[in-house]
Amino acid sequence: MRLPGAEARPPGGGTAPGGGEGPGSGDPRPVGVRQVTLLRTINHLEKIDRGSVRLDGRLLGYRQAGDRLHELPEREVLGQRTQIGFVFQSFNL
Repeated sequence: MRLPGAEARPPGGGTAPGGGEGPGSGDPRPVGVRQVTLLRTINHLEKIDRGSVRLDGRLLGYRQAGDRLHELPEREVLGQRTQIGFVFQSFNL
């Protein structure tokens, strides 16, 4: 997966994927919150403000025309989601 310059501003502020994660990043939100935003961005439940999200070289949630990104219709986004799986583990493992 690549997140070249991807940045999302979820409700509550701060930045997420590509916006400087981890200790000392300047993002005051807990790491777990940033991870949830990352997962939501991959699944196109959060829209990115800039950059792009690619999985196996494929742009997720958008199509590119020249230098611009255009959001995919919901039907196409749903089609992409059927190709992506997430495995969640219990938070207290």
